[in-house]
Amino acid sequence: MGVFFLNFLRALKGPTKNLVLRTTLFLVYLLFGAAVFQTIESGAEHREIHHFDKVQKNMKEKYNISDEEMSNFFSEISKAIDDGYFDVAYDRWSFAGSLFFTGTVVTTIGKYKFLILLLPRVRCPNVCRASRV
Repeated sequence: MGVFFLNFLRALKGPTKNLVLRTTLFLVYLLFGAAVFQTIESGAEHREIHHFDKVQKNMKEKYNISDEEMSNFFSEISKAIDDGYFDVAYDRWSFAGSLFFTGTVVTTIGKYKFLILLLPRVRCPNVCRASRV
């Protein structure tokens, strides 16, 4: 597989090779960022789950609620959450959630910074010059 990829890269011309390499580096950057965010944030989520389990146990003991009643109660709460009555995200810091967050960060932070670098080099109509004032 690796040999095929190297032969594929050698066969590409300059601009296409540049695009493929940059895209590959971008994807590796996203995967690395997702792994970092998952590592940092998943611990807090696990602590929240553990805390919720303790609260559930205390509630069952305090109000003498059976497992079946507690299960029905939580299924109704889950249904309400699914219907949008509560704003709760499930497993926010799974790898997929971390990858989504990383993609959001990479594509939105500093979004227009490249325009600042590009505008002085480009001949702009009067609208561009007016926006830089």
